[in-house]
Amino acid sequence: MPNPSNSKKQQKLLNTLYSHLDTGNYPKAYKISNDANIANLKLARSLRSVCLVKMGRHKECVDIVTDLIGDDGSGDSTAAREPLEEDIVSTLKISTKLLNRADLLTALLKIHNPGNTTAIATSHIFKLATQDLTDKEFEQLQISCMSLAKSTDDLKYLGWTVWCMFLRYGHAVKRGESNQPKLALLPRLAEGLATKLVSGRDDVSEQDWRIYFTALENQQKYDAIIEKLENIQCSTPKIHDENSKILYRTNLVAFTELSKTELLAEFCMKSKNLEKAISCYLKLIDMNPNNYRYFSGLKSAMMCTENDKLYLDILSKISSENERNMRLFEIDLFVSFSDDVSATSSKIVKYVESNFKKACAFSDLKFALDKMKGVECFAEKIEELKCARTVNIASEVTEEQLRCYHLCVKILFYLCESKTGELLNELLDTLQLCEKSSDFDESSYEDLQILAGDIILSHRRTDKYSILDEMQLTRRDKSPQSKLLAILYNNSKQNVQVSYDTYMDLNIKYIQWDSLSFVILRPLMLNGYYNECTIFSRNIVGVHVSSNKEVPENIEKSLNNGNYLIADEMLNFQRERMQPSISLVNAKANIINLAPLQDDLSNFEISLDRAKLLMKNFDSQSAATLFEIDFDSFVYADNRDFAVFDFLLDPKKIVSFETCEEMLCYAERTKLSYKLVNTIVLSADLFTVKKGKIKKNIPELAESISCIESLLSIEKIPNIIRYLAKFACKFLTGEISFEMVDLILTELEIFGKMKKVEDIGEFIPTVLAPCMILMTALKEMCSRFGKNKDIHAKTDILSNAMVGLIEKLIAICNECNRLMRVLHSMIPSTTE
Repeated sequence: MPNPSNSKKQQKLLNTLYSHLDTGNYPKAYKISNDANIANLKLARSLRSVCLVKMGRHKECVDIVTDLIGDDGSGDSTAAREPLEEDIVSTLKISTKLLNRADLLTALLKIHNPGNTTAIATSHIFKLATQDLTDKEFEQLQISCMSLAKSTDDLKYLGWTVWCMFLRYGHAVKRGESNQPKLALLPRLAEGLATKLVSGRDDVSEQDWRIYFTALENQQKYDAIIEKLENIQCSTPKIHDENSKILYRTNLVAFTELSKTELLAEFCMKSKNLEKAISCYLKLIDMNPNNYRYFSGLKSAMMCTENDKLYLDILSKISSENERNMRLFEIDLFVSFSDDVSATSSKIVKYVESNFKKACAFSDLKFALDKMKGVECFAEKIEELKCARTVNIASEVTEEQLRCYHLCVKILFYLCESKTGELLNELLDTLQLCEKSSDFDESSYEDLQILAGDIILSHRRTDKYSILDEMQLTRRDKSPQSKLLAILYNNSKQNVQVSYDTYMDLNIKYIQWDSLSFVILRPLMLNGYYNECTIFSRNIVGVHVSSNKEVPENIEKSLNNGNYLIADEMLNFQRERMQPSISLVNAKANIINLAPLQDDLSNFEISLDRAKLLMKNFDSQSAATLFEIDFDSFVYADNRDFAVFDFLLDPKKIVSFETCEEMLCYAERTKLSYKLVNTIVLSADLFTVKKGKIKKNIPELAESISCIESLLSIEKIPNIIRYLAKFACKFLTGEISFEMVDLILTELEIFGKMKKVEDIGEFIPTVLAPCMILMTALKEMCSRFGKNKDIHAKTDILSNAMVGLIEKLIAICNECNRLMRVLHSMIPSTTE
């Protein structure tokens, strides 16, 4: 950005300001931007906005950006405004993107850069990835894209326009507005433009064809799609180097035969042309037998027919090179269509005989084993196979023997719970034989250990817990499955420090913070590991903040490359999976609840200034958006990856994590409690006493009291916080409620008797911390009376009561802290 030609002093200050921004010294840069010589310069103010957002002071940044843009919120971009210089616009673009405020970015470009249609279109796309667009904004985006298509003759922008129409119509359907005349016409208009995209060209890419088919699909014109698909000439991929691989992977070429057949099968299913769909899936299996999705599609097509014996004819037509997929498909068909239990048993046994070495064998068979429970002949066949393959295990331990033994025993455990004790003893004996052997396969042996640990935990065999300790599942050279089992085991014994160390060894990265942190996050909270819980929660929020910044940029790149459907996939994933993630909501609630606990608990009393700072910091940590969620209409996405526990026989017997409803209740309670606390803390600043009397005619204070009263009507707030808030609300109006004091003391008596670690671990951040903040605010308000002789006598009684409450709270806090320290001192360290 060019420096302005201004006075030498101003230029020197601006150069210094740029230098500090480049090195990341934002506090120093902010200080210079406020220098009297440049403070009012628009460039200095725009640079100040960058400093503020980097320092986490978002509200102040928004105020500066809004003022510089000059948008009055009316949406009228034609009003006369002095245009900003290019370097100021560039700086404000940085600020708006860092703020994740696409509305401000769009307003900036519309008002101060109206000729740049591409920038305006991409700013709408940036907003679309993170926020809902109004129909008017969708229309503006559509017009911008159409203008680009007309002015450049670039078909890429025609694709953008059709894509925008799809999005606009989809949102209209969700809002129930698709019957409005101008919106109802969108599918037909999109078809007309998409026809231009694929007509009269020899170089139509697969992505262009797909966007055309989507336009037809929105009108349920499946037969027209099938007819077009059958007439498309396919290309044969010629991959010479890495660049051509990338080209084909992103589908910027004509259809391949495989892609064409996949689409034909899909639309034949939608048009109920089952015979042709079955033919397409058979062709796909012949082309790529390694993709089991084609086998599943074939089965779905067969399920829609009324011919119960069709599966036998189909099986005779398939000659797949992939033996595993073929055998699994046979089992799937027999389980779904056949009542012949003996034949189904034989198919499963054959699969076990040929695939026992594969780690996924048990997971593959789980759907079929559910039907075979109670079938004695099948259990006998598995028992025979186990004995036949492992007859020499006492003298010679081979990998093949252990793998077959492991799968057979796992199936028997799954089928015959009545024989659990007998099978477990046999399994433990086999492990001992392996240990005595000088040569055995370590990975197969570890799988047997995991199976033994799984059974011991799932059947609550406390008499065998010592065996789990001997297995040393937390060793760093162990598999991820061993470590996950170790985390569950140590969580059950409240050895959370060991669980934490083991979890860190898993080397969790990026999106896994969102999908896997549920394994450890709640135990950390309940056992008083507040710093670790806060760090993990911030990591989860950080993943989503990064995603909010990266996805709009990647969508823009995809659209520029003509990858409309890839852009659509990214957009849908961001809007439907990432933004409403229940793990993200839970992490924000953790950050808010744990913010007061980052200092030493033994010195818990919080000053009012610190309380206000805490509230302000929620915004800088991206947690403040929790207060904007309407939990009554919130549609969440559960991204927790429970599939990581598929190696267990029955994960539900061991894994007992929070339900989505419990997580939402916790987050909503946090939102309500701290909204109440924040309102009272801010009200304490407005509370004024003059000559011993409370000044009441303050509009802002009246508004705060009204807000407190409305929040108190919600029952989800914990009782003691409600009583303190009621007391504060009455106090703000000049009324002193000793009844509330008695209720608060009664609640504190109950909490003072808590002995369970989990109860204490949750009580401290969710109840005790907000209570301490409220007490600080009340104490501050009481102190404003001073020692004026006109003060009513009961105010002194109140002060004594306040002191008593604070002392009681601190006593409970110290006791909780003592119990936590005793607990942590008893926890063993991780076994290396």
